[in-house]
Amino acid sequence: MITENKLSIYLIYAIGEVVLVVIGILIALQIDNWNEAQNLHRTEVLLLKEMKTNLEADMAETRRNISLNKEKLNANEIVFENLQSPGSYNDTLNIYYANLMGGSYFSKNTSAYDNLKSLGFHIIKNDSLRMVITELYSNKYTYIDLLESNFIDNFYSLRLEPLIFRNIISETMWISATPVNQSKLAMNHEFREVVKANIGWIRFMIDIYANIEEEIITLINQIECEINQL
Repeated sequence: MITENKLSIYLIYAIGEVVLVVIGILIALQIDNWNEAQNLHRTEVLLLKEMKTNLEADMAETRRNISLNKEKLNANEIVFENLQSPGSYNDTLNIYYANLMGGSYFSKNTSAYDNLKSLGFHIIKNDSLRMVITELYSNKYTYIDLLESNFIDNFYSLRLEPLIFRNIISETMWISATPVNQSKLAMNHEFREVVKANIGWIRFMIDIYANIEEEIITLINQIECEINQL
């Protein structure tokens, strides 16, 4: 009986030790999970703050591009109007002829998005916010790149620039340029059509930049709300 009692006690101790070990393991795992969750939480907040800073810089960039394109649009419209009246040329038009060419590039800040791709999109727990972020960076920004590349590589380099170089004398870049022969230039159908096409293209890009600016502002507001909730 004594032996049996000791064996029972030993078994109880053994079971108790196993239970304590299991509880200890579970507590350790819980602590590790909590620490990992906290680390992910801190990473998400820091990433969103960095992205907000990037987007604020992008917003300023879109506004700069809109302003530059409006200046180019104004120059092209004035020149196009002048070409309709060949005898109305005067020196005040030189600055507008000097600004027929030129475009803008949307210089994006993508460090936060690059970090997000590297760390994994799962860090952003808000599904709708994650989708908006992905849509802006992977689709809308890529679309702008394609538009700008198409303008520079095709229309600008192949059509507008050669006509400008053949028909316009640039005295000071962006400041003053004069037509080689304004009367003949006004009769140059190709030149007038290319200037008209340039006007249409610039208007289109202004709209694109304005739309992107609105989407950036919306995303900044969403990120601010998410940071406050986190």
